[in-house]
Amino acid sequence: MEIHRSYKANFENYPLSWLNEASCTKPGVDPNIFFASRGEVTKLAKKICKRCVVREQCLDNALKTFDTFSSSGEEDEGIIGGTSPRERKILRSNIQNNNKQ
Repeated sequence: MEIHRSYKANFENYPLSWLNEASCTKPGVDPNIFFASRGEVTKLAKKICKRCVVREQCLDNALKTFDTFSSSGEEDEGIIGGTSPRERKILRSNIQNNNKQ
């Protein structure tokens, strides 16, 4: 099975100790479900993230590491930390607005 390129970018290029505890890296979990095409169902991926013990670290890492298009040219895509790219864009905007106040 081919693993989605963003999964590799998000996790393999950013080795973090907490990843060993991530539900998405456990045997039997297909990493491709976290990178559904537009319009495909993401409920299963979000369900896995919701019960993950390192969801907060994962989301925090995604918010800090990726922008809509990161400086490395990698897109922020897929379900990460239980959120979609659109949800992370809103979170980033909210954080930036709070930091301006």
